[in-house]
Amino acid sequence: MVWAFTELMIEGGEPAIIQWLRQENEAAQRGDHPLLRAAPPSPQVKMLAPLGVSHAYLMSGRAVAIPADRLVEMSEDDAKPLERAGWLRAATLLPAF
Repeated sequence: MVWAFTELMIEGGEPAIIQWLRQENEAAQRGDHPLLRAAPPSPQVKMLAPLGVSHAYLMSGRAVAIPADRLVEMSEDDAKPLERAGWLRAATLLPAF
């Protein structure tokens, strides 16, 4: 098995991993690497957490401690599943008098 890996590395001149790393480096230096492209920001919404909720783990992976006013700002993508779980959008709340 060691012989097979050695043959693959020596036979083609430069190992494929070195070629791939070189291509990745060149793309990063040009600024067109896919990981360097910024995603457009998603719209933010305010959600009201139900009573008794102290923490939330959003779909984006973000962990949030719920403040005393229970209002949490998050992306639209994070808000959709929470809305189905009983959270309310701040825009739909009646103003307190």
